[in-house]
Amino acid sequence: MNEKFASYLKTNLHLVIEAIKELNIDLDLKIFDEVKLFGRCQKIAPNITIDVGHNPLAAKVLVSEFKNKKINLIYNSYADKDYKQVLKILKPIIKKIIILELNDKRVVNKNNLLEICQSLNIITSTFEKVEDDEEYLVFGSFLVVEKFIKNMEFNEK
Repeated sequence: MNEKFASYLKTNLHLVIEAIKELNIDLDLKIFDEVKLFGRCQKIAPNITIDVGHNPLAAKVLVSEFKNKKINLIYNSYADKDYKQVLKILKPIIKKIIILELNDKRVVNKNNLLEICQSLNIITSTFEKVEDDEEYLVFGSFLVVEKFIKNMEFNEK
């Protein structure tokens, strides 16, 4: 499996392989050699990781992946997700949060996110550009990651 992926994905894959063996399912395990899982704790640059998880469980995994580090969190959430709990969980690894503006009626009101950040003493900032000497985690739905990547591609041209 690609070294750019989180350790929990490798663990999950090993569990699947063991289950296949235990169930005596005839399957060529070489099909797993080049598994590509876009957006799950994936490094897309030396200092940028993306993750499309947008729930407390995904946040807990990310805290363990980034333990002893401080990251700039590029984030937004759908209103129906537990974004307050997600931010509480991620707080130990957040240097600052950059709320990525999204045009979607399902997205939480930006003022709600800002209030939560303030109540958790999380510094907020506006997105200008990715700095080479800073670590970034782009976290949220596919919509968040997609917009970030599109913005990056536009800025690189």
